[in-house]
Amino acid sequence: MNNSPEPFVELTDETPLFGTNENINDILMVFQQTINELLDFEMINDELIYKKDFNADTVKCAILSKLNPGCLGPSPDVIILEPGANPNSDEEILQVAKMYKDDFSMEDHSFLDIVADEAIYRRLIRCWDKWPKIRPILGQWHTSRDFCLVLIVLFSSYGLLSFASHLGVQFLDKFEMAVDYRSTARVLDLIWVAVGVAISIYINNKGMTTLEIIEGNNNENICLKIWYTYFKWTRIWKAHQMAMRIGNFDLQRDALSAASPLFASTAKFNYTTAIAHFLSTIVAYSKFEEKLRYCCSFKIPNKNFKNAHPTCFGFDEALKTFGVKFIKQHVNENVIDEKTLKDQIKDIQDERERIDLLMSKYLGDHSISSRRTARVVGTKIKDYNQKKSREKKTRAENKNLANPTEPTQIVIAESSNKRQFDLNDPCSPETTKPRLKKRKTTGSRHHTTKDEMDIFIVLKVYKDKLPDDAIANVHKHLSNVWTIKKVREWWYNHKDK
Repeated sequence: MNNSPEPFVELTDETPLFGTNENINDILMVFQQTINELLDFEMINDELIYKKDFNADTVKCAILSKLNPGCLGPSPDVIILEPGANPNSDEEILQVAKMYKDDFSMEDHSFLDIVADEAIYRRLIRCWDKWPKIRPILGQWHTSRDFCLVLIVLFSSYGLLSFASHLGVQFLDKFEMAVDYRSTARVLDLIWVAVGVAISIYINNKGMTTLEIIEGNNNENICLKIWYTYFKWTRIWKAHQMAMRIGNFDLQRDALSAASPLFASTAKFNYTTAIAHFLSTIVAYSKFEEKLRYCCSFKIPNKNFKNAHPTCFGFDEALKTFGVKFIKQHVNENVIDEKTLKDQIKDIQDERERIDLLMSKYLGDHSISSRRTARVVGTKIKDYNQKKSREKKTRAENKNLANPTEPTQIVIAESSNKRQFDLNDPCSPETTKPRLKKRKTTGSRHHTTKDEMDIFIVLKVYKDKLPDDAIANVHKHLSNVWTIKKVREWWYNHKDK
């Protein structure tokens, strides 16, 4: 939050937002030099000799040691709020954002900086007309994930998937969709190191330079040109990823600026627009840029080694890793009732804290205990807890009025959800009511019926991008088995290639 109005820079057509600059070129040259240093070329008896005692992790550590860490501020607190209303509504997102205006006692000239993935980012931009003091920050972890998809789309026709298969990837369709970001990033990283090493050996053996690869005859060394391009563009992705890991905002911005044309080349127009808007906001507000240098990532101090650099996560990555992912995996069935959903989320959060506490006691390492101790996640649900406690107290009082002769002692703490029961009391109906056994769905698979195929057939007219309204129109005619995600996956697997 700012205590004084921020200066604003008017952008023009000549304002540099995209493309490479001197800083990113120097960093990319460091990547190439690091591989050459590890290979340690020598010419002995007219034979090129090089070292082989390193791997992808060695390359990564060597590069990281040459980069300047950023994120100068302390480790912030991530607050997971209770779920709100429909996240697909611009109006609901605006109402959620306005809640912070009172919480932070914002002044009229203050900006509310919100980190969001690309989908929420675009909705926040559309809210500018109603509240121009919203200043969204594009989540860098989701951006890095889509950068992986860009590389896969660009080079899948040149044998990238074959390389991935040789590295042990079993489900190439999941790899193409980057279902597991870390696994996908690891495969692309291994291919990048292999390609970089192979190119370095080849050009040193031939007495060439990297400049000759690009500026040479277009009809010569076509395979070399293609894979050098992969090596070059993947360096930009790795620079962005490493910058996020060490909290270096300047490198993140430069890498994003250099990579932005690649998103447009693969028809990722939503991300192209979001990146352009984010970069223009950074240039327009100089204080905003200073703030991001100070706290552009979620920083976790490294307490195991003295003077060791902290590990940084993108804010969207930290939220997903430490809270949302665990909750998503444990929410049962398709919950429609809002109260039931909130109850499930609260129970899951409590369960996660108990698991963390149990693991810390088992391992004897209290530095990884519950999030309350590590200050990784604070759960801000006080209002919801108080409301729930009042409802329980009201139900208990009504029960006493209806059954005045029944001995009941129920103590409800306003600051807690715990209830204490008299041992002489009979069990409450909630505890004695038999629970329905849930049908196991593990291993079962729904087969698309003929009627469903007739509904899906209208989606095949879309070749490159599937609009949201088309998905919604089809989804409302299908059974509960089909989710929005499954409809999109069906189109992706059955569209005309």
